[in-house]
Amino acid sequence: MVQKLHFIEVKGKAFSLTSIDWRISSIVDCLETGLVKLDSSELDIELLNLFKSQLIEAIKYFQAGLLTKYEPELLLALRYLVWKNSVLSNGATLGQQMLNIAYRHKDNSEINRIQRILFGILTVFLPWLKERLSQFSDYARNNYLLRQVVRGIALLDNILTIGSLANFFSFLQTGRYKNLLERILSIHPEYSNPQSLRQEFLAFVLPLVNIYQTKMFFKQLLWSELSPKSSIKSTDCAFCGEIPCNIYQASCGHRFCYYCIKSRMLASVTVNCPSCGRVIRDHELAFARD
Repeated sequence: MVQKLHFIEVKGKAFSLTSIDWRISSIVDCLETGLVKLDSSELDIELLNLFKSQLIEAIKYFQAGLLTKYEPELLLALRYLVWKNSVLSNGATLGQQMLNIAYRHKDNSEINRIQRILFGILTVFLPWLKERLSQFSDYARNNYLLRQVVRGIALLDNILTIGSLANFFSFLQTGRYKNLLERILSIHPEYSNPQSLRQEFLAFVLPLVNIYQTKMFFKQLLWSELSPKSSIKSTDCAFCGEIPCNIYQASCGHRFCYYCIKSRMLASVTVNCPSCGRVIRDHELAFARD
């Protein structure tokens, strides 16, 4: 059996339609997963700030100056609890669990315990160490060794900042590693099950579709084919076919229930009369007595 290939020619070069479709789908998947990864990072930041505000609220009545003095240690304990109950136990941060994604190794396997521990050291312990060492900068002026340590930390911080910027540009192209930590550990967030990507895409597209208007379109189409327009009395509601409640009459002379006409006007920009097809405008509606 000979398989027929379809090609398209652009500026004298032939391209396979299959390869073009694959490239387009890969670009779409990259954009979708990249946005979800960024959303999970924002969720992690917001959740940590929420826990921090709750912690501050709980200890604000303690001894004055206690929070200022031991704030780095309190944040260290808070980050440790978050890491222990998220990445260490489930292999995913709290924000990733809310979006149904989890960390995977570069071969798409689950991250091992060593990677989870290294993740905790780099995200829990290093921020505390950096903040505490920055407080010793004033004491390092008279000590040569401490002064060199502070300079080395500042230089390393600048290098990491430049590396993070370069990594982010790479993430915008590939959608794989959103920060240097993930690149160093060779881990990246992926959907927990194959159907999650399609579900997220549907969750994004469905709010853009007017379900009510689509349903009414097919309903009116089937109604016009199955039953003649004359089957509805002129005194009945043109939409539901029942005796109208709180009767409103359009300029075309047909009557409607208040709920039937108002609900359709709220759901759609334009509403057509099912009996005559004319556009019903809000300012043309008038209350009608029995």
